Amino acid sequence: MFAVIIMAATAGAAPPGVEVIGPTKPEPHLSLPPGSGSLRVYSDSIKVAAARGGSAVEYPHSGYVLLSPDGKMLQHVENNNGTQKESPVPVVLAAGRYLVRARCVGYGELQVPVEIAAGKTTLVYLTAAGMPAALASGGGTIVRLPNGNAVGVGVASTH
Repeated sequence: MFAVIIMAATAGAAPPGVEVIGPTKPEPHLSLPPGSGSLRVYSDSIKVAAARGGSAVEYPHSGYVLLSPDGKMLQHVENNNGTQKESPVPVVLAAGRYLVRARCVGYGELQVPVEIAAGKTTLVYLTAAGMPAALASGGGTIVRLPNGNAVGVGVASTH
């Protein structure tokens, strides 16, 4: 059984039927405080205007907003370190449930519910390609947007 959270149908809301995206793997390269995990959001790319005389730069992942389950803003995450690096920025968070408001290819801005577990990383894929096939075939229920793109692994209900 999987927990399902459906948001109101407003701008930035989750598409109907999007399940909670949960942790998929341990995070070996981060030193995590007890009771915390990490989040990586593969959001839509963003093009940044060039400084005078320069050329525009495209970062692989746009920034996003992290919200509490009741919709209160907790933090804005730039999601890049000033380089055109492929990986999104890892964010260390206390274990629990959150909402991620980010740009998603084909949807614009939307919210997806996520769960952070101690010692693990939750991965969210909002890019054109969606979740890599290797992760999508690793077992568990895959969370999909209405267009069929896999965006993460569902959380097993513990209630």
